Amino acid sequence: MSTLRPLDLGELIDRATRLWRASWRPLALLFLPFQLLAFTLVKGGLAVMRVAAPAMRDPAAMASLAQSQPRQALGQFGAMALVLGLATLGSLYVSQFTSIAATHFLYGRALGTATPTAREGLLRARQTLGPSTGAFLLSLGWTVLAQVLALLPAAGLALGAFLLRDSAPRTGAALLVLGAVALVLAEIVLVLWFIIRFVLMPQVIAVESASALQAFRRSDTLSSGRVAPGLLGVVKLRLTVLISVVGAMLVLLSVVNSVPSLVLGGIWGASFQPGHTVDDLVPQVILVPVEVLEVVVGSLVAPLFDAFKVAFYVDMRTRREGLDLELALR
Repeated sequence: MSTLRPLDLGELIDRATRLWRASWRPLALLFLPFQLLAFTLVKGGLAVMRVAAPAMRDPAAMASLAQSQPRQALGQFGAMALVLGLATLGSLYVSQFTSIAATHFLYGRALGTATPTAREGLLRARQTLGPSTGAFLLSLGWTVLAQVLALLPAAGLALGAFLLRDSAPRTGAALLVLGAVALVLAEIVLVLWFIIRFVLMPQVIAVESASALQAFRRSDTLSSGRVAPGLLGVVKLRLTVLISVVGAMLVLLSVVNSVPSLVLGGIWGASFQPGHTVDDLVPQVILVPVEVLEVVVGSLVAPLFDAFKVAFYVDMRTRREGLDLELALR
């Protein structure tokens, strides 16, 4: 009989941690090639950007180029945006593929009904390549639409500042500041919305054999509504709290893992200023091996987030669909 039951927040994190810890070695081996691929995409994008948009690395050089050759500056800015956009999309797609494979590996273990291998998880991810690609494109399109809507308040304030720049300069300056604040808040909300809205999509694709549109809708259904009394019974708020806690754990581990790169940055006098970062100042022949080592170590802890998503997916289906009773009847 299934021992599943609805879990509170602490129990969910504990179950996810135990699920990850029980299979950390095969999960690390599953994640490592894809973590290296994502790293290669990012490093390759930075290398291309150095050649295609050299002025974008230095604010002073960018300002000078914009004044002397605005068309060339615009071209470099477009090249930078294109390269960064492609690298980001590639990394997100690789992450979704990995999450589907990890879900197939972890789901049966979370239920106590099956123990598929990492290879079977990869085969499952490959089998669902069509629906997962379609769902990925749908999520991007929906996010672009949400981005446009999120920018409307900031755009309105910026327009007001432009119109009042001569007749009421103080009011215009105030509107410009408010527009900047609105822009930052809109981006924060958009990122949180994207994470929460689509966080369970790989789990739906891996477990339910859903089509792209079904996975798109189903992930929203599972991450919406209310499952318990009180504020934390609201699923989106519940997810926000849990993602924040698990994310803080991963960020802390990531900071510890990044110590070798930070040490190199300190030796070469790097900072967070554009054009003076670790990637700019430390010779790549020294930096790349250190970063690859960090990726290898990071592959040990990266599956924790997918273990959490599987635990949350199981909990939502238990609360809303009686998954525990279904397993018990079997």
